[in-house]
Amino acid sequence: MFSKLLVFLFTLLQDQEVTYTLTEDLTRLEREDNLAQLVSLLTIVLIIVLAILVITLIQKQKLRRKVALLEADQ
Repeated sequence: MFSKLLVFLFTLLQDQEVTYTLTEDLTRLEREDNLAQLVSLLTIVLIIVLAILVITLIQKQKLRRKVALLEADQ
């Protein structure tokens, strides 16, 4: 009887350990997924900021050319 109780308790402890390990793995996977989503979002934001910067620089260059042409006409 005592050995059956020990086997039952040992089995119960193993099940809890497996459950804890699975929960820990799922938590880690969720964190990694959240990190991947954050990196993707930051990449998109960086691309948008760079695009705005390039557009601004192009417009600035066009204005400089117009100013140079107007100054040349005077």
